[in-house]
Amino acid sequence: MALHHAFCARSVRGQLSGTTPEPFVLEGQDWFELSGPERLAWPQIQAAVEKEQTKLAAAVADVAAGRTLSQLSEAERFNLVLGITCHAVYHAGQIQLLKRLRGV
Repeated sequence: MALHHAFCARSVRGQLSGTTPEPFVLEGQDWFELSGPERLAWPQIQAAVEKEQTKLAAAVADVAAGRTLSQLSEAERFNLVLGITCHAVYHAGQIQLLKRLRGV
């Protein structure tokens, strides 16, 4: 779920800036199989999420300050940022539910 969100944040960053983001930490789209030889350890997953969140925050700030020009309208940019924020909250809720069900 964490890598899924990081991938989505990367996608939003590309849409905001109108650029193609650099390759993701794993090959694939959106949801990733973590059982093969390319399996990432939890610290690597956390680092990927932190990296993508930091880059997304910088992209939003750069577009808002006019340092980066976006081809999207203000409404489209707002919807993208709101969407990725709601996406994060949605998955955070899922994680909290799973933790509660496991007694954590």
